[in-house]
Amino acid sequence: MEVDAAMMMMCVGFLIAFVIMFLTKALNWVWLEPKRAERFLRRQGLKGNPYTLFFGDIKAMSMMLHQAKSKPILINDDVAPRLAPFQNHLVKVSGKNSFFWYGPKITVNIMDPEAIKEVLNMMNDFPKPILNPLAKFLITGLVDLEGEKWSKHRKIINPAFNIIKLKVFLLFFIILEFSY
Repeated sequence: MEVDAAMMMMCVGFLIAFVIMFLTKALNWVWLEPKRAERFLRRQGLKGNPYTLFFGDIKAMSMMLHQAKSKPILINDDVAPRLAPFQNHLVKVSGKNSFFWYGPKITVNIMDPEAIKEVLNMMNDFPKPILNPLAKFLITGLVDLEGEKWSKHRKIINPAFNIIKLKVFLLFFIILEFSY
């Protein structure tokens, strides 16, 4: 009888420990990590909306997208407010370097050419997002590669994008266009 009671107490103890561990991880994922990231980015000088629990900016994004698509578009209209109304609004309000929230995930919007160049040169510090299996199957090549493989392939194709070679190709395409 005492063994059953001790076994039951041990099971309850494990269950309580598991629940506490789960709640701690959930609290960290849903609240502590997003707030820590927001503080860090604000110290770096980036602006954006404050984090809201679970949804972030998803509600505002969907409402703005719905409103933008409900209006007709003319041939000479700017397409940015139509295709990405939330990001366009964010750039106007918070500046070119800002952040927004996809639920508890933060997304940094960088539009400064020097900052973009710096990010692209530090590929090991900024990993690519993990793709789902279908996207991984469909997207192959330089876009999909990481680390040393990416560096090796970038060095191989880099000479093809030399400005002189591109001008020659442009001239060649213009000649082909007018010959038909």
